[in-house]
Amino acid sequence: MLASGEKPEAQWRIGTEHEQFGFRLDDLRPPTFDGERGIEASVTLEPAGQLELSGAPLHTIHDTCVEVGSHLNEVKQVADQLGLGFLGMGFQPKWSREAMPLMPKGRYKIMQAYMPNSTMLQIIVSLCHYWKTFRPRGRAVLNRSLEVRFEQYGEVVAAALSHADRKQPAHWYLKGLLLPGGRKSVEPMAARVHPQNVRSAHQSMHHLVADADWSDQALLAAVAAQVLPPLSRKSAACHWIVDDTGFSKKGVHSVGVARQYCGRLGKTDNCQVAVSLSIANEHGSLPVGYRLYLPEQWAQDTVRRKKAGVPDQVVFQTKTALAMDQIDSALATGIAAGVVLADAAYGTETHWRDQLSERGLLYMVGVRSNTKVWWGSHQPAPMPPASPKGGRPRTRPMRDSAHAPISVHEVAQRLPARTYRQVSWRQGSDATLSSRFAAVRVRAAHNRQAHDEQWLLIEWPPGESEPRHYWFSTLPKQTPVKTLVATAQGRWRIERDYQELKSELGLHHYEGRNWRGFHHHASLCIAAYGFLMRERLRSKKNSVAFKMPAVSKSVRPRRSGPNATSPSQLDCHAGLRTG
Repeated sequence: MLASGEKPEAQWRIGTEHEQFGFRLDDLRPPTFDGERGIEASVTLEPAGQLELSGAPLHTIHDTCVEVGSHLNEVKQVADQLGLGFLGMGFQPKWSREAMPLMPKGRYKIMQAYMPNSTMLQIIVSLCHYWKTFRPRGRAVLNRSLEVRFEQYGEVVAAALSHADRKQPAHWYLKGLLLPGGRKSVEPMAARVHPQNVRSAHQSMHHLVADADWSDQALLAAVAAQVLPPLSRKSAACHWIVDDTGFSKKGVHSVGVARQYCGRLGKTDNCQVAVSLSIANEHGSLPVGYRLYLPEQWAQDTVRRKKAGVPDQVVFQTKTALAMDQIDSALATGIAAGVVLADAAYGTETHWRDQLSERGLLYMVGVRSNTKVWWGSHQPAPMPPASPKGGRPRTRPMRDSAHAPISVHEVAQRLPARTYRQVSWRQGSDATLSSRFAAVRVRAAHNRQAHDEQWLLIEWPPGESEPRHYWFSTLPKQTPVKTLVATAQGRWRIERDYQELKSELGLHHYEGRNWRGFHHHASLCIAAYGFLMRERLRSKKNSVAFKMPAVSKSVRPRRSGPNATSPSQLDCHAGLRTG
């Protein structure tokens, strides 16, 4: 009966109910409640006087967080005027039962008809006893099982840190990243995971992340060994997603900080940028490579390098070179090859695409609108006949006034309207995502080099005056357009990865300035994310692909317009205890 009345999944929403115990700031006693009453009041009270804030049905857990914050700001403004404070705990630690105000709900009068020998207080206590004793019983078993799996996972992670003394702080650090709380820097995490001795926990956790000499690559490899096998069992086909993410910074002392393009902001700003490689399929994803991009002015500044602890062997590398190093590392460790996905900041570089092909990797990469191609009647001039005197024959495409390549933008403009068709690729938060696409075979025209034929995929949404995206792809010639589109749109997962790593696991919360700390914190964040991903994969009881919620409205792919989707929800708080 319940199932038959359930809304379609596309209409599912999240509602939040938030409770706070009020108290008088002068004597910490319960406040009096003599204001307006009524079932239509926007602020209601629970039986023991808790302030109850009931939220609207929203798309994501992040939306509810913003809503609750807005509610609490309004409450604080009024509470300050009334001399009241509010305690966000699941119990009242100070008052006895007799001191707590009794405010029974209207439905308790109905229940009292069936419990004639019980007072209102007894009914309230009975209900609380029911929720405490019976409701969580199944969850308690689940939590114990989750704790065991977390301990086992933590053992593997700690083994990659090369020293037994790092096991406990690593356990604390991972749990601190996973537990609820605002700031995920060392000090507040230490207070959450080891409140009995915050100073000791802070010192050991800080040493682990800022000073200890352990290999980030070894840790990421250990995480990959735990997560990628269950991920590949869901689906052997995968994507290798290359991207970078920016961290806004003030000042000039944090390692790698400079005025450079920040994808999160969609503009040039003072920031750090890290390049990553993620392995993904329709069921999940995991970053397996992560490296800070060191701008050339930093790489050549010996004073700043020394102060930030940049290793001597680290030299200036472009982002594409960093990405290729990560790809080579993944190939060397035996990770199953996948189609490489990247945006136009990487895909426009012809040499980088050639390197992918040399390694036997297929790709679907973005290119800029001015990228030149040979297409249709726009072909190189015929090769001249071989010289009778011998010599090496000419192999490079010849250009002249009548034989010149054209831009992919010109190709898009010249294609007949019938070439474009509406294609859907996945279910979004509200509706199926679709747009208008065309795919043609072209050859890249760069530096007068001869290149093999490949796909040019063009997205030109209905009603827009210009195409939105262009991709080059070496997927087979017989690949259907729908498959090309689905592959090109696979990069949404990296946006989701970064959204969750930052908003839920505090990837951008590291407060140190040195090279080692930046990478150690990021590696531990990825390790925590790996545990969550493994739990997600474990929880699927059928063969249907895991339907990830969409990406946050605040996340914007590089140099694109605002994204109309929303962030995903991490169940990272359930089942893990502090202490």
